[in-house]
Amino acid sequence: MKIFISLLLLATPLHAHGAIYKCTDEKGRTSYQETPCVAGNQSEIDYEPREPQAVEPASRSRRPKPSASNGASREEVRKYEQELEQLRRELARETEETKNQERCDSVSGELEENEAKLRTRQPIKKRLEYEAKIEDAKGWLREYCR
Repeated sequence: MKIFISLLLLATPLHAHGAIYKCTDEKGRTSYQETPCVAGNQSEIDYEPREPQAVEPASRSRRPKPSASNGASREEVRKYEQELEQLRRELARETEETKNQERCDSVSGELEENEAKLRTRQPIKKRLEYEAKIEDAKGWLREYCR
């Protein structure tokens, strides 16, 4: 697959040289295009494309994990592992806080809906059901939400 893509890229013609126009409209916005500007200020930019450069994958641009094979001491490896564990704990805590906040928002919405239903004319059985749901929601909100 990589070979096919490479051949495809080599087969496509590249623009050898061309003019690029820098256009400024009446609102002062600047745009660049291959055709002359319709209105506003125009200036021509001599453009010659550069050879594409290889981009290093993101995984290589990150800080490498210390290990004995890349010259790190045991202390550096231990420190790295502690930092990594701390980041994992922080992520887990933030994820849990987000879930709790979403649940609090949901329960709060349910509380408002049941209070609105309680204000309408309902049979006594339904009213008692809504009151029980309202009390449950208020208790849950008091216990788990800020």
